[in-house]
Amino acid sequence: MEGSRSVMARKVALARAIIPQTEKCIKCNNCMTICPLAAPTSWGTETFVQLTRFPQLLTYDPLFYCFYCQLCPDVCPMNIDVPRAVEEMKERFNREERGRLINFLLSQADLMTRMGSRTDPVSNIWLRFPLARAFLEKTVGIDRRRDFPEFERQTFRQWFSRRSQEIAPASSGRFQISSTTEESSQAARPREVTG
Repeated sequence: MEGSRSVMARKVALARAIIPQTEKCIKCNNCMTICPLAAPTSWGTETFVQLTRFPQLLTYDPLFYCFYCQLCPDVCPMNIDVPRAVEEMKERFNREERGRLINFLLSQADLMTRMGSRTDPVSNIWLRFPLARAFLEKTVGIDRRRDFPEFERQTFRQWFSRRSQEIAPASSGRFQISSTTEESSQAARPREVTG
């Protein structure tokens, strides 16, 4: 109960930080008619503006979907800079509430793949285990339905080096084409139909 109160307090603080910009909204819906996210999703500019007034309903979703097309400020009669507000909210949301572990893990992709490759059979089995997937979803935010590539002990460079030695070019140093020039020119000509 105590943890949920602190999360709620942070959401309220986040929302209040940008309310001076968004409380000028007169709900004309001009932004919703031009927002590329309003039709395919339930989110849109006006939805985000209204959610800042009710921070308990605010999730990461409306922040994540905005891709800063910059169309909404052009049509807003109150000149609300929603993309800037979304950007501020995203930054604060990531800094204060979400993404600490996932941001760290994703920024350390080389380290994570090296560790996964060194523990090759165990890491592959672990990533197939449903409880491990549920754990990743709860802690890091990676969906349990996500398909992961399998780890291999052999690196791509090792594989490529070994593979290029196995497939040596012809003795002349040039690759040879299986058909001769005469055969390929005959195949390219249209055949005459007789009869």
